[in-house]
Amino acid sequence: MGNHFNTLDNKPGDFQIFKFGLNPDIDSGSVPEDIWPIGGQLQDEKIVPPITFVSTDAQDTAAGNGMRELFVQGIDDNGNYKESTHATNGLTSVNIGNYLFINRAFGTKWGPNRRNIGNINFTDSAGTPQTLAQIPVSTLVTGFGLGQTLQAIYCVPLDFGPMRIIQRWAAVGKQQATQAAIIISFNQHGVLVPESGFTTSSTIETNTQGSSFLNQDTRLNLVVDPLTIVRLTVAEVTTTNTRISGGFSLAKTSP
Repeated sequence: MGNHFNTLDNKPGDFQIFKFGLNPDIDSGSVPEDIWPIGGQLQDEKIVPPITFVSTDAQDTAAGNGMRELFVQGIDDNGNYKESTHATNGLTSVNIGNYLFINRAFGTKWGPNRRNIGNINFTDSAGTPQTLAQIPVSTLVTGFGLGQTLQAIYCVPLDFGPMRIIQRWAAVGKQQATQAAIIISFNQHGVLVPESGFTTSSTIETNTQGSSFLNQDTRLNLVVDPLTIVRLTVAEVTTTNTRISGGFSLAKTSP
C-alpha cells in the first residue's frame, strides 16, 4: 500500500516506490499548489530540523480512541534514508529528531475508532515553522486521509543511488468542465545541495467535459540522481474548489 518498498521480481535489492497525493481544494487564484492536503508549496530550501508532529485532536494519543502510533520515512541531515516509530501524544508535540525531509508517515497502532481523529501535522523548527507533511483527518463518511500522508512529493535518499521514474498520473474530480495543468518537476534538495540550480519540469494536461472524473496516466523512463525532489504541482486550474489527485512511481534496479 502507498509508497512502501515493493520488491521487484528481478534481482535482490530491487524495489519500487509508489507516491500518491491529493489536494482537495485548489482555486484558480491560489496556484501553483503541490498535490498534497496542506495547500501551497513545500519550501525544501527552508527546512530546519528537528521535526515535531502533533494532532489537532486529544484522542490521537497512546491510550486514546484514535491513532496511537505512527511510522515515519524520510531522509536524515546527511541525506540518507531514515525511519522511526513514535507514540502519538494528542495535542502535545512529539520530537522525532533530525529529518531533513518527510517522504511518508502512516499509522501503525489504533484505538477503538481505527482512524486518526485529528489532522496530524509534521513541522520543522524554523522561526516561522513550516508544515512538511500531514496525515489528514480520517472520516467514516469520506475515508479522507486513511491514516497516512497523501503527498505526491518524494526526495530520493542519498544511499539509494539513482532511481528511475517509470510512471506518473493525475486525475481531476469536478462535476463541471474543468481544465488543469499538472507539472512534474525535479530539483535538488535546497538545504543539502544549495548551489545546484537544477530544476526541470514537464506538464500533464487533464480536463473534464462535464463529467466527474478524468484520469491521465503517462509512462516515463527518466533517471533521477540522489537528493532529487520529485513533485507534482498544479500550475493552473480553470474553476474554483477543484479536487486533484496524482502520483508517480520510482524503481531501483541493479546494474
